[in-house]
Order: sequence, then structure tokens, then C-alpha cells
Amino acid sequence: MKTNKKAIQIVAILFFIIVLVCIFPIPRKIDKIVPAFEWQNGNANYQKQTQIKIKGIYKDYLFRRDTFKGTICIDGYDYTSDGTHELRPFTFFNNDAHLQYMDKKTFYFKSLGTIYRNPNWDKTLICVYKELEGRREWSEDDGIIISAPATTREEAMKVVDNIKQYDGWISRIKWK
Repeated sequence: MKTNKKAIQIVAILFFIIVLVCIFPIPRKIDKIVPAFEWQNGNANYQKQTQIKIKGIYKDYLFRRDTFKGTICIDGYDYTSDGTHELRPFTFFNNDAHLQYMDKKTFYFKSLGTIYRNPNWDKTLICVYKELEGRREWSEDDGIIISAPATTREEAMKVVDNIKQYDGWISRIKWK
């Protein structure tokens, strides 16, 4: 009788732990500066070394979409780091999310682009939006991309190759 009672207690505790893991996220603090390479698809002459500073809390859920709250600052995009705009917390859909910065004075949003990452978030790809017919969007023909970590176009393409494994849309683009 004692053995059955003990077994029931162990099963109940294990069940409780499994439920907790399924419901609550695994928070991960991120604080890193990563060398990045900005380039243009289809234009080998456009290339620039930069860096991305990521600081915040990444929440990894088992049965929900992952979230991030914090800052992502990119050299060359002043509004991401000059204190005038604030990054909206975002949710990853598959492995991508939209980077939107809110102007602290006017409360208008400025969309930087779409961020893609692999599951460990050690590879990052940002497709930077530009004005196209009154909308901000990215063009696969001549869009600007920021790859990290990378310091050359070859390393940037390796980041793309890594991200392709996790995102079907990225794998369909003709990268040049």
C-alpha cells in the first residue's frame, strides 16, 4: 500500500512538472554585440560592415510562439539606438518577426524590417524595409539585408544558408 501511494505521488509530481514546462516559458537573458554585414541582394557593390546590439529577455515557449522584449540596436539606423524610438516587444511566427520602433513623442511606428533567426539565436538575418508604392516592404530583387555574425559577403551568405533550414520563405528567394 505504501508503494502504491509513493508511486502515485511521484507520478503526480512528474505530471505537475510537465504541465509547468508546457505552460510557462523558459526565459533567456540576451546581452550581446554581434558583428554584422549589410548587403544588397543582386548588387555585389553594396556592402557595409556594421554591428547589432541585442539586449533583452527572450522567452522560449514549448506550445506557444516565442517572444522578445528588449532592444535591438543596429549601427547606421540611428533611431534604433538614439533614444527617440522604442522597440515594440514582438512575437516570432515560426522563426521571424517584424521589428517595429515606436517614436516616443508622436507614438507613430516605424517598421525597420523582418528579423529571422535560427532556434539558438546565434544567427540573425534582417530584411530591411524600404518605401515601395507608399508602403514599407522588402524586395527580393534588390532588398537590403543585414546578416550576423558576418564581416564579409561570403559569411553573410552562410548565415542565409543557415536560416534557410528554418524558414521556407527565405529558402525560396534567389540570393545573389
